[in-house]
Amino acid sequence: GKRGASGGLPAPAAAMMIDYFSQLEVDRNADEATIKKSYRKLVLKYHPDKNPDDREAAEKKIREINSAYEILSNPAKRAAYQQQASAMETKARGVRIDTSRIQPKVSIPKKFMLCPMGHPDKFLRSLQNGLAFHSREDVPEVAFDEFFQAAKFSLWWVKHELTNMCRLRVHAEHANPNRAWEGMNLSFGLSPSVSTSDVMLTPVENAHCSNVVVVASPDFEGAFRFESAYYAGHFLEFLPHSQVQMTANHMEGTTVRDFILMDFGVCEMFRTLDEVLIPLVSYMDGTNNYIKLATLRDHRNVKMYFQSIMGKPVWDPEDFFIYFQGHWDRWDADEAKQLVRLRGPQEQLELTLKRAKNTNEVINVVVNANEGFLAMLDANVYGQTLKMLKEAPEVDSRTNTQAAAERFMLAQRKMVGVVHALCVNGARSPLDKLMAMRSMLASFECANAEITQFKDQALNAVVKYAPTLLQSTEGSLEFATITGLLDMPVDWERCGQALSQRVQKPIALQPLEVLIPLMRRAAKVKAGALGECLAASAMMKAFGAP
Repeated sequence: GKRGASGGLPAPAAAMMIDYFSQLEVDRNADEATIKKSYRKLVLKYHPDKNPDDREAAEKKIREINSAYEILSNPAKRAAYQQQASAMETKARGVRIDTSRIQPKVSIPKKFMLCPMGHPDKFLRSLQNGLAFHSREDVPEVAFDEFFQAAKFSLWWVKHELTNMCRLRVHAEHANPNRAWEGMNLSFGLSPSVSTSDVMLTPVENAHCSNVVVVASPDFEGAFRFESAYYAGHFLEFLPHSQVQMTANHMEGTTVRDFILMDFGVCEMFRTLDEVLIPLVSYMDGTNNYIKLATLRDHRNVKMYFQSIMGKPVWDPEDFFIYFQGHWDRWDADEAKQLVRLRGPQEQLELTLKRAKNTNEVINVVVNANEGFLAMLDANVYGQTLKMLKEAPEVDSRTNTQAAAERFMLAQRKMVGVVHALCVNGARSPLDKLMAMRSMLASFECANAEITQFKDQALNAVVKYAPTLLQSTEGSLEFATITGLLDMPVDWERCGQALSQRVQKPIALQPLEVLIPLMRRAAKVKAGALGECLAASAMMKAFGAP
C-alpha cells in the first residue's frame, strides 16, 4: 500500500539541545584559547571548596562546566554537536530538506552508531536481547570498548520492490557471508490492533516483525528514519531517558524518530582524557603516591591522545592543573610541586558520601558501592551516612514507590551490615572507632527485624571487645570513647587502671562543667580509677589550673 507521510512540526524550544556554549559563557565561534580561558575562570569560580555555603549548587555547576568543556574542547565531539544543533535550528525555522537525491545505500556507513537527533551523547546499545539508548554517563561502570562494541550496528538490505527495505541488526564482524541474512535483528510486535511495541533483538526472520524501510529525514539534514515495512507510519523512536519503541504515536518535542548514523570508525574520538590518564596513573602506582606531571605529559599514550583525538599539542601544565581542579573528586593535584595523584575508589566513595546532601544521594551511593570499600570508611562517615538513612526519603509521583522502598531498605541493610561486620571482628579495630560505631548504631532505629538484629549483635560485640582492647592497646583515647565506656557494662576493677592511664590528656582538655557530671556517672558505675582521674583534673580546674 501507499506509505504514510513522515513530516512533523517545528520542534518547540523545550526540545532544543543543551547549549554548551552558554554553559561555558562563550559565543559559538569561540576558538580553543577562548574556550580554555573561560573554563579556567568558571572552574575557579564554582569550585565547591570556594562555595561552602552552597556546595550542592557549585558541584552541579562544575558538572555542567566539565560536560561542556569535554564536548567543545574535543574537535570530533564539537563537530557532531554543532552538526545536530545546526540541523535543529534549521528545522525550527520551518525549513524542509529536499530528500529526493539522498541514497541511503550510498550514504549510510557499513558499520555505524545510531545517535538520536538532539542527543549527541546518546547511542543505541544492545543489552543481550534488549536495547537501550545510553550516554557514557548513564553507565559509568561500563568501560570504553565494552560501551561502543555494544553500539555497533549495520543494515542488511532486503531485495524487494520497495526501495531501501532492510533489517537493522547488531553488527557481526565474522558473520558467514553465505548466510548474511542470519543474525540478531531489531524486532518488534506490531499488528493491526497494536500501534506501539517495544523493540528487542531476536534471530527471527519474519519480515513483518523485523523489516524496515530507511528514509532520509525531511526535517534534519544528514539524519534518517526507520519505518516499519509493513505498518506504514510506524517509526523507530527514542523515548527519553533510554527507551526504544516502534510506534505510530510520535510526540513532537518528546520522542525522537530521526537518527544520525555515525561511522563506527570515529568511536575512538569519543575517548575521554580520563580514560587515558587513569590506567596510566594506576600503572605508575599513582593511587598511593604522587607522580610528576612531567612524566605524564611525556608519556607516549598521552602524546598520542592529544595528537590523534584532540588534534593539538599536549596541554601545558597549567591546563592540566585546571582540568584536575575541575575533576577534584577524582584527582588530587599539587600545582606548586607539579604533582598529581589519582584518588582511589575508597577515597572517592568517602568523598561522595561526605558531600551527599540528601537521603536519595546516600541511597544511590551505598546501593552501588563495593562492600570492601564501605568497610574502610572513617568512623564519622559511618555516623553521617547512618543518620541520613534513618528516615525514608520523599518520593514524587513519577517514582515507583515499592522500588524506592526496596532500595532504601537495601541501603540500610548494607550499611548496618558493614558496621556489624566491623564490630563482630572488633579485636582488629581501634577502640575509638569501635566505640564511635557503637554510638552511631545505638541511635539508629529501623522497622526491619533483620537489620535490628544486626544492630543488636553489633552492640553486644562492642561490649565484648572493648575491655580487651582497652587493656591490650596503648595511647590516649578520644573523649567520646571515655563517655561511651561509662554507658557500658564494664568490669571496672579489671579495666579501670588501664583506662586511667589513657584518659589524662583528653580529660585535661575538658572544662569543669563537663567533668563534674562525668564524675557522678563514674561514681554511679563504681569506675574508681577513672573517677579519681576525673576528680584530680576537676580539682586542678577549680583551683585555677588551665
